[in-house]
Amino acid sequence: MLLDGEVTDETRAELQQHLDHCPACLRHYGVEERIKRLIADKCSGEKAPSYLVERVRLEISRTTIVRRVT
Repeated sequence: MLLDGEVTDETRAELQQHLDHCPACLRHYGVEERIKRLIADKCSGEKAPSYLVERVRLEISRTTIVRRVT
């Protein structure tokens, strides 16, 4: 959540303070940050063909319906 900016300013400050004092968490955060950056670098710019987007949406909706029924 911190990486995605999905926390309040107060929570961000608390988490940053923790990272400043916890080397293990700071290392883990650094790994997550690098993974996120790598994914963004490798996956940006290319768009899936429209037929594939529609097929994925259809499969997601089918999966959602099946899960609700069962």
